[in-house]
Amino acid sequence: MSNIILLLVALIVLPGCISTKRFARHVERATVATAEPMVDSVPGITILYDGPAIPDSVVQVRKGNTHLLPALVYWQIQEEFNCTLNPRLPVDMFRQVVYKKAKSLGISEKLTGGKQLVFTVHHIPANFRYLYRDDIVVLVFLVLQFYEQSIYPDESDLSVSYAIYEGERLLKEGTASELNHDPLLRNNNATRKKIMKVYMRQYRRNLSDMVEKCMVEVAHKL
Repeated sequence: MSNIILLLVALIVLPGCISTKRFARHVERATVATAEPMVDSVPGITILYDGPAIPDSVVQVRKGNTHLLPALVYWQIQEEFNCTLNPRLPVDMFRQVVYKKAKSLGISEKLTGGKQLVFTVHHIPANFRYLYRDDIVVLVFLVLQFYEQSIYPDESDLSVSYAIYEGERLLKEGTASELNHDPLLRNNNATRKKIMKVYMRQYRRNLSDMVEKCMVEVAHKL
């Protein structure tokens, strides 16, 4: 009887364990599924990136604290994945929002006479932590399963600098920053594939809001 219970629990628990490579595929597919149409560039505006080196992969995934607690009537499995998105993704999102808002905020109008506005992104949120926990209670003729999925966003903020040039002459420069308010995401009813799509949509919305607020700050200083 005990062997049957162990086999049953193993069949329930083991499918919940995945590799970093497989989890990375979930993230990669979510970034593609939530991608937005490209926006035309704005003459006179350049976006530069001054942060960690950009890797070839879409996301780097490292396994965090993982443990399995097996017992006769209670099993628990916990998996943690620490993820770092390729900086190219959030920087491209930064670029798209800048292009979208340059005209409505009156920034384009200030770039007459061959002036150039150069943004340099020094830091942009790109990390998150995924936590999966599965609790299983084994009764005589019943197996109860409770699982929880949570995604903890990066707590770091957006930091950029800007400079306006006329030819090679520097006219004005400054910095702008915006706090990261990306909330914790918890969903106990979705698959990993679905929760990653939900998070990537949330991440894109939050980052767009951060960049837009940053643009408003810059527009007031120009």
